[in-house]
Amino acid sequence: RVLVKFHLIETLSGLALGTGMALGLVSAWLLPIAASLLLAVPLSALGSRRIRRGLSTPQELLPPPVRLQALSARAALRQWLSEPPDTRIAAE
Repeated sequence: RVLVKFHLIETLSGLALGTGMALGLVSAWLLPIAASLLLAVPLSALGSRRIRRGLSTPQELLPPPVRLQALSARAALRQWLSEPPDTRIAAE
Protein backbone atom coordinates (compact mmCIF):
# COMPACT_ATOMS: atom_id res chain seq x y z
CA ARG A 1 0.00 0.00 0.00
CA VAL A 2 2.76 2.43 0.89
CA LEU A 3 4.55 1.93 -2.42
CA VAL A 4 1.33 2.39 -4.36
CA LYS A 5 0.56 5.54 -2.39
CA PHE A 6 3.96 7.08 -3.06
CA HIS A 7 4.18 6.02 -6.72
CA LEU A 8 0.60 6.72 -7.75
CA ILE A 9 1.50 9.80 -9.83
CA GLU A 10 4.26 7.93 -11.68
CA THR A 11 1.98 4.99 -12.38
CA LEU A 12 -0.84 7.22 -13.63
CA SER A 13 1.62 9.17 -15.80
CA GLY A 14 2.87 5.92 -17.33
CA LEU A 15 -0.71 4.83 -17.95
CA ALA A 16 -1.49 8.15 -19.63
CA LEU A 17 1.63 7.89 -21.83
CA GLY A 18 0.78 4.31 -22.75
CA THR A 19 -2.78 5.29 -23.62
CA GLY A 20 -1.47 8.21 -25.67
CA MET A 21 0.81 5.84 -27.60
CA ALA A 22 -2.02 3.37 -28.17
CA LEU A 23 -4.17 6.17 -29.59
CA GLY A 24 -1.32 7.50 -31.73
CA LEU A 25 -1.15 10.82 -29.88
CA VAL A 26 2.29 10.29 -28.34
CA SER A 27 5.48 9.16 -30.05
CA ALA A 28 6.55 5.55 -29.56
CA TRP A 29 9.99 6.88 -28.64
CA LEU A 30 8.58 7.46 -25.16
CA LEU A 31 7.87 3.74 -24.65
CA PRO A 32 10.89 3.20 -22.32
CA ILE A 33 9.77 6.11 -20.16
CA ALA A 34 6.16 4.90 -20.08
CA ALA A 35 7.29 1.39 -19.15
CA SER A 36 9.51 2.61 -16.31
CA LEU A 37 6.70 4.80 -14.98
CA LEU A 38 4.21 1.94 -15.14
CA LEU A 39 6.68 -0.31 -13.34
CA ALA A 40 7.49 2.25 -10.61
CA VAL A 41 5.88 0.20 -7.82
CA PRO A 42 7.52 -3.17 -8.58
CA LEU A 43 10.87 -1.54 -9.37
CA SER A 44 10.77 0.35 -6.08
CA ALA A 45 9.90 -2.84 -4.20
CA LEU A 46 12.73 -4.68 -5.93
CA GLY A 47 15.19 -1.88 -5.22
CA SER A 48 14.38 -1.83 -1.53
CA ARG A 49 15.21 -5.51 -0.97
CA ARG A 50 18.60 -6.65 0.22
CA ILE A 51 20.32 -8.95 -2.23
CA ARG A 52 22.18 -10.95 0.42
CA ARG A 53 22.51 -10.73 4.14
CA GLY A 54 25.68 -9.00 5.13
CA LEU A 55 25.90 -7.01 1.90
CA SER A 56 26.57 -3.45 2.97
CA THR A 57 27.48 -0.14 1.42
CA PRO A 58 30.85 1.47 2.20
CA GLN A 59 29.03 4.06 4.34
CA GLU A 60 27.51 1.28 6.45
CA LEU A 61 30.86 -0.45 6.92
CA LEU A 62 32.84 2.71 7.70
CA PRO A 63 30.51 5.64 8.46
CA PRO A 64 31.81 9.09 7.52
CA PRO A 65 32.95 11.29 10.44
CA VAL A 66 29.98 13.63 10.11
CA ARG A 67 27.59 10.70 10.61
CA LEU A 68 29.48 9.57 13.69
CA GLN A 69 29.31 13.12 15.08
CA ALA A 70 25.58 13.28 14.37
CA LEU A 71 24.97 9.94 16.10
CA SER A 72 27.00 11.09 19.11
CA ALA A 73 25.12 14.40 19.32
CA ARG A 74 21.80 12.58 18.98
CA ALA A 75 22.73 10.21 21.82
CA ALA A 76 23.79 13.16 24.02
CA LEU A 77 20.51 14.96 23.30
CA ARG A 78 18.52 11.81 24.04
CA GLN A 79 20.39 11.46 27.36
CA TRP A 80 19.81 15.12 28.21
CA LEU A 81 16.09 14.88 27.42
CA SER A 82 15.72 11.78 29.59
CA GLU A 83 16.96 13.67 32.67
CA PRO A 84 14.38 15.37 34.90
CA PRO A 85 13.96 19.06 33.94
CA ASP A 86 15.08 20.35 37.37
CA THR A 87 18.50 18.64 37.05
CA ARG A 88 19.32 20.09 33.64
CA ILE A 89 21.84 22.89 33.48
CA ALA A 90 21.00 25.55 30.95
CA ALA A 91 23.71 26.50 28.46
CA GLU A 92 24.99 30.03 28.87
